Amino acid sequence: MSDSIISPDQIVGKTLFAQTRINVRNLPSTTAKILRVTTAGENVGVVFSYVLRDGKYWWQLDEDGSKWVQHNAGWYSLKLLKDQGALTVKEVEAAKKEQEKSLIDKLKEGLVPGGTILKYGVPILILGVGFMVADRFLPKKQK
Repeated sequence: MSDSIISPDQIVGKTLFAQTRINVRNLPSTTAKILRVTTAGENVGVVFSYVLRDGKYWWQLDEDGSKWVQHNAGWYSLKLLKDQGALTVKEVEAAKKEQEKSLIDKLKEGLVPGGTILKYGVPILILGVGFMVADRFLPKKQK
């Protein structure tokens, strides 16, 4: 799992599954005491919080802060995180762009019920129902 794939805030509350052996430590430091070593495929634990220390993320696995694992690319199952609802950076950006679209943009794309865009690009909303009036009221193009 690359640091740019899923944001750290999305990891909180998710269960980490090891892709390889991972040291569970008593503090967020590579020099801290190792409490146990996971095996590949093992449920490492649910992330309670995280810290950024020396350029690396450390996942806190309990409320009292006595169990920590370091984040490194490929150490945790991206698929299993996605199965829990974590989104990739691209998916998050796409969702934000979708939320930021104006009503006019959504009408143009036909995403808002009741909105119809005329062939001249003018939205017409009457009582929440879209009507096509271009063919009736606008001049016909000569062939």
